[in-house]
Amino acid sequence: GLSHLVAVSGMHVSFLLALVGLLIRSRRAANLVSVPLMVLFCGITGFAPGVVRACVMRLFVIAAWDNERISDSVTSLLVALAVLLAPNPYAAGGVSLQLSFASTLGLVLLSGKINGMLRPRFPRGKPVWKRVFWRAGVFAVSVISASVSASIYTVEIVPSTRSVFTSETLRSECK
Repeated sequence: GLSHLVAVSGMHVSFLLALVGLLIRSRRAANLVSVPLMVLFCGITGFAPGVVRACVMRLFVIAAWDNERISDSVTSLLVALAVLLAPNPYAAGGVSLQLSFASTLGLVLLSGKINGMLRPRFPRGKPVWKRVFWRAGVFAVSVISASVSASIYTVEIVPSTRSVFTSETLRSECK
């Protein structure tokens, strides 16, 4: 929701790397700039789990492109989890890590399937307005499929976060 826009997350890594891609047209050069930029961004954000996850997964994509291979999202997600848990296995209890990895797993495993089921067929007619509505439909379906798949995979985690943000907790933190 709205809180995700202001919380530091993997989404911000995507925005940053999209900006690099817009400014630097060569994919190879953009990748060379992106790697140190991701390390710097991780450091600035205090190595937040969602940021580290996004950066490790992006490093897998870059390595796959450089070696002319296809990146495996599940493998890169599990490596990112190992990178985060190796220095501190207790980080697995963190809500931000759980939500980041669960929602990403939902996107990886379910979003494409939902998108494929709901995606509108390409219009056969010539009128431009049909193609415009088709593109709008494709965009809407992709947004909905991403939201639904991430929600399905985090539905068990979200209720447990309620106890973290109770008024009693906030009162005791302010003292």
